[in-house]
Amino acid sequence: MIVFHRAAALSLAVFTLVAALIGTPAQAVPVTVGGTTYDVQFFQGPQSFNDNRTVLENTPWFGDPTLASDLADAYGTDVGTPYPFNVNAGFTDSLFFAHDETAGIVDLVYLQESGFRSASSVNETSVAIGVHYAYGSAVAAAVPEIDGNALAQAGLILLALFLVLRGRRQGMA
Repeated sequence: MIVFHRAAALSLAVFTLVAALIGTPAQAVPVTVGGTTYDVQFFQGPQSFNDNRTVLENTPWFGDPTLASDLADAYGTDVGTPYPFNVNAGFTDSLFFAHDETAGIVDLVYLQESGFRSASSVNETSVAIGVHYAYGSAVAAAVPEIDGNALAQAGLILLALFLVLRGRRQGMA
């Protein structure tokens, strides 16, 4: 019976380890500007502004070049290097915070992997390796959430505790 419990505990430990190591999808990076926190993500390039026009036009900084600039600065400071958008070896990666589009020209503020920030304009159909358009939203109020992985791990721990206690009771009888 002890061999069974050891095998069950070992398989439970392996299962818990695998569950903990399973990768989760990329999460938004929280960036705070003026007391408001924004969840900033990016589209993996190469993509043009037109490829994701609707999402990019609905970002909080679209139409607000000051906010776009402040977010680029805050992203550079809050996140730090290596930046998550630095994914193309041999190319200079840039994160574009698009804030206006007029007559096919997109005005934007960009942050390079080196930490350099500047403003520029590009054609709405321009595509380049290492160019990633930022998107995101303002976070309403912080609501505590239960992480799916943490919930699964807690369940496994409770199951292991149950098996151990059940094994002790059977051993006493």
